[in-house]
Amino acid sequence: METAGDRLLRYAPATLRNREPILAVLQRVLPEAGLLLEIASGSGEHAAFITPRLSSGWEWQPSELNPGALADIDAQAIPVVRASAPRSSWMCANPIGRLRPQTRYCAAT
Repeated sequence: METAGDRLLRYAPATLRNREPILAVLQRVLPEAGLLLEIASGSGEHAAFITPRLSSGWEWQPSELNPGALADIDAQAIPVVRASAPRSSWMCANPIGRLRPQTRYCAAT
């Protein structure tokens, strides 16, 4: 488990099992560039793993309803190039037209 300062970051074991297959699908179906809105980003691990492996024209926008998870997403995903600061899912769902994502993605079950 990773840490941010003196606290443990959230960890989702399923991410290790599904990140490669998800990446393979995204690489196959996404165009060369755009904004990807991740709904229910949880720990931010998918953003941290997938974003650097997409073409350089993609920006990843994490979102999460749980305010406690936003700091973990910030710590794990934001150091990754082309990942935007996490937003509350509620904020993303309501003014979604302002974000104008080309793709919406959710791995949450």
